[in-house]
Amino acid sequence: MALYPKNKIDIFSINMKDNDTIKINILDELNWNDQEKDASLLLKKLNECVTFVESKEMYQKIPDIVGKNKFVIQIFTKFESSEYRNDFYEIVEDLLLDKGYELKVYQPNQLYRKFA
Repeated sequence: MALYPKNKIDIFSINMKDNDTIKINILDELNWNDQEKDASLLLKKLNECVTFVESKEMYQKIPDIVGKNKFVIQIFTKFESSEYRNDFYEIVEDLLLDKGYELKVYQPNQLYRKFA
């Protein structure tokens, strides 16, 4: 799911090793030159992902995933992260964990980065 267009999930995937895991992907193409604005856009997109799952709309659109109960939100960034952006990811990761979601962030030249 790119930050644009809004209200659209672009990519779902099911983990074949753990058939109960649904991955929701976000492509963050923003350069974060306007850090507060870009953080706000990404937070809105993350909220859309959570709302999509919690409203059960996801199960209506993709009936094959009914019964899946583990959700991983993956963010793929186009640009290297600043300290501000890393701090943002750390806060978001904690918030998502409290709601039962896992966050994974993939940055250029890194396979996966854990923040918390």
